[in-house]
Amino acid sequence: MDSTFKITERKNQNGNLQQDLLHMYEQNIFSDINLCVKNSFVCFETHKFILATRSPVFGELISKATEKASNVIKIDGVTMRILSLIIRYLYTDELKVTSLQELMEVGKAADTFKISGLIKSCKRFLATYSINEQNMWSVIEALKYFKMETLLDRCLHLIQSIPQEVRYKVPELLQINHETLTFILRNREHDKDSDTHAMECIIRWLQHRNKRYVSLLSEIPIFSLTCDEFLDVIEKYPTFFNSREISRIVCNMIRPGIMDLPPWCEKNLESTDKDTSSDYHDIISNSLVIKTDCNRTFPKSVFLEEDGFEVSAVFEIKLTSCFSKQPYLVMFELAFGSSYIPEENLELELFRYEQGTYLKKRKIDFSLENTGENYYVVLSHAMLLQKNHPFVFSLSLKANGLKKWGTNGPVSSRQYRAVNIPEDIFYNMCLSTCGQKTACLSPLSDWTLFIDPKCGEKRLIITALYFNSPYNYEKVNV
Repeated sequence: MDSTFKITERKNQNGNLQQDLLHMYEQNIFSDINLCVKNSFVCFETHKFILATRSPVFGELISKATEKASNVIKIDGVTMRILSLIIRYLYTDELKVTSLQELMEVGKAADTFKISGLIKSCKRFLATYSINEQNMWSVIEALKYFKMETLLDRCLHLIQSIPQEVRYKVPELLQINHETLTFILRNREHDKDSDTHAMECIIRWLQHRNKRYVSLLSEIPIFSLTCDEFLDVIEKYPTFFNSREISRIVCNMIRPGIMDLPPWCEKNLESTDKDTSSDYHDIISNSLVIKTDCNRTFPKSVFLEEDGFEVSAVFEIKLTSCFSKQPYLVMFELAFGSSYIPEENLELELFRYEQGTYLKKRKIDFSLENTGENYYVVLSHAMLLQKNHPFVFSLSLKANGLKKWGTNGPVSSRQYRAVNIPEDIFYNMCLSTCGQKTACLSPLSDWTLFIDPKCGEKRLIITALYFNSPYNYEKVNV
């Protein structure tokens, strides 16, 4: 066996160790192991001591090859380009990727071969990468892959400054994977982003892949769109939804609950709540308050017992198209406080009704804040109100041991605090924000008023609604 080697003289003899090792690799000097991509006849001539020193996985592969008296190792799961980048790094500590896609493939291979230094180099490369409108989605995908949470949050914040019309129409968006698109949709700023733009983005992404992932469609609450907005989407993408889906969605937008919804619609209806850590004082300071008003004459009413009573009322809140964004209901104010019903004598339950294939009644968890004059019901989970889909909830109240108004008892023996209004007296309360009708509150059953015996003022059992809304710090009277 001829053991002679031809060593090419280097022009520059003052190179450092990395340059010398690279020269050995490029000139195949004393190479003793070949790396080949599986199903390829092209091999990279390398050195066992370099591979085994830099990667424990390569060390194991070399040991197995030596046992079989082989000088060839077949590598599966990488392309020739990625393998060449990895080998170059092993010799020089240099990362020479040309795209974020290459970066993620190198990172995946580095994880497979347990090359910790290469993973760190990938992260350093990404930390200094310049983001712009054309590459922002690939940057997010890469940051997510390498679990760089701090930079990922900054990137998401930066993206919000780019207009939606540009952000969701960048061609690169069609190339990101399903997991990344889901992450982006779930981390949108819902009080600023249009659900219409997000839905069109999903449709383009799915059409590009000729697929239909129900999980993606469920990320957009369909009833956050108005009927006109949904029909505009249909006009732009006439072949995406089938006629059955269109008819059922539109019918439910016009008259909720009239028909069964497509399964993906029902899923996003069930996922409308979010945990809230806000307490009473935070809500009072930062929420939009909408007052209710019942100061009018009612043709029929029944006064409740003076010492105690039980009431149950069902209400519907429906947003109009004027509400700029979907608000979350976080708290409401009751017409009375412990000065009228002592807390130990008050039993209160709340339920919500969810419209799907079947009407579902679910208990609402809450805490009670007592200021003396009023009780405030602080919801444990903020509840999303969707356009064209009413939020229906019920309130059951049992009270006894009521306190008298004034130091000498009631103003008059005929004066009562609580009054029941029968359900056939329909009273649609229009709730306004900044001069525009934004919501309607309607009783769907018998309902209860409380009359202040001092001044005769009538108050609905719920006197104010508090929303986590883009209109923070504004108080609006009905």
